[in-house]
Amino acid sequence: MFPSSNFSFSPSSLFSAYASLTGFLMLFRSLFNDIVPERLRSYITDLLNRFLTPKSKNLTMVIDEMIGYKRNQVFDAAEMYLRNKIGPETARFRVGC
Repeated sequence: MFPSSNFSFSPSSLFSAYASLTGFLMLFRSLFNDIVPERLRSYITDLLNRFLTPKSKNLTMVIDEMIGYKRNQVFDAAEMYLRNKIGPETARFRVGC
């Protein structure tokens, strides 16, 4: 893409690129804040945060007791299995390998 002989990483060229990028981002931010309505800005920033924040390594599994008007068989099986493993006052527990 870039010829290696003509492309140098001197400190002055890196600082120039940094200054240009910073100036562009400041201009973009001020234009974004002036032109885009607040609700749309909030939606866009929430959308970006959702995709750019790292995912949690924890998984929360919720098993409903009822599915419509019928009992959930997975809930019954989990309740039967866990009845011997945990006490009645246990609110949360960690499962691991």
